[in-house]
Amino acid sequence: MTSTPPARLSARLASYTAMAGAALAATAATPTASANIIYSGPLNVAVPQTSAGIYFNFLTGATSLTSTGFAAYDFNPYLGTGLSFFFSGTATTGNAGLQNASGVYQVLAPGALISAAGTYGTAGGAAPMANYRAGETGGYLGVHFLNETTGAVNYGWVQLTTSAGTSPTQGFPATVLGYAFDDTGAGILAGQIAAVPEPATVTLLGVMAAGAVGVRQWRRRRAT
Repeated sequence: MTSTPPARLSARLASYTAMAGAALAATAATPTASANIIYSGPLNVAVPQTSAGIYFNFLTGATSLTSTGFAAYDFNPYLGTGLSFFFSGTATTGNAGLQNASGVYQVLAPGALISAAGTYGTAGGAAPMANYRAGETGGYLGVHFLNETTGAVNYGWVQLTTSAGTSPTQGFPATVLGYAFDDTGAGILAGQIAAVPEPATVTLLGVMAAGAVGVRQWRRRRAT
């Protein structure tokens, strides 16, 4: 019978404890447990101060500085009468941004829910863009878009940093820091970049963590 060296055992127990702690913390912070989150990774893409701006296809991860030959785009920040957002399609079945009751694009805090329960719009202009033209650092824009593969509406977020600027370039410089969406059609939390472990997995990790702590305490008692 072989035994695990004490140093390796301690490292393994620490690993189990860390895994369980991370999973339990994520479960406490996130209400859903079946999401399939697609995350762009850090982007830091500057929005050109042009009438075309830049086009994003969330599903493929592709970008373009022109819509020519790039019809299936989901989000287009550009320079209009200041920073502007363009969403193709309709506010209910196509691409749109999360707005408040006054039709202004919201700047969401981390953890805010983005789902079918929100109000979405596609309007441009000074009033809808007021929050982002005033300057925001790392704010989250809630979005939904049509997933061309599944035919379902997906919900996600785009993180941006913008600047107050002066007329006619309010909102610039502007940078897209990243985006994520749930490709099942379920809601997503602003800033969420990974799915939450299933409850059974979290329970197992919790048991592993408790066991790891128990073994550590037993070893300390033996040592004394």
